[in-house]
Amino acid sequence: MKQQFVALGTALEQAAQNDDWLQVTQIDKQINDLLLQLRQQSLSDATLAQVKMLQQRHQQVAAQCRARVEELRHKLQQHQSQRQGRQAYSLFGDEPGGA
Repeated sequence: MKQQFVALGTALEQAAQNDDWLQVTQIDKQINDLLLQLRQQSLSDATLAQVKMLQQRHQQVAAQCRARVEELRHKLQQHQSQRQGRQAYSLFGDEPGGA
């Protein structure tokens, strides 16, 4: 069980570092499935500690995902602003006597 927690945590972190958001989603589902299975069992202290470590890694990756979303949102806003500026300049360039 410990190896499974470590493997999932490592895979989750690696997928996030690689910006492989589809893989992050798939691993997140695997983690969720595992936790649902564990809910029906009585857990040892060692297993609870592993769950806690996996939870911390999951929270770190979730924070990375939120930061990446904000970064992409910012880039999209910049692109849209630049596009609007280019459109405005193109309107002036199409006028007779313009540049």
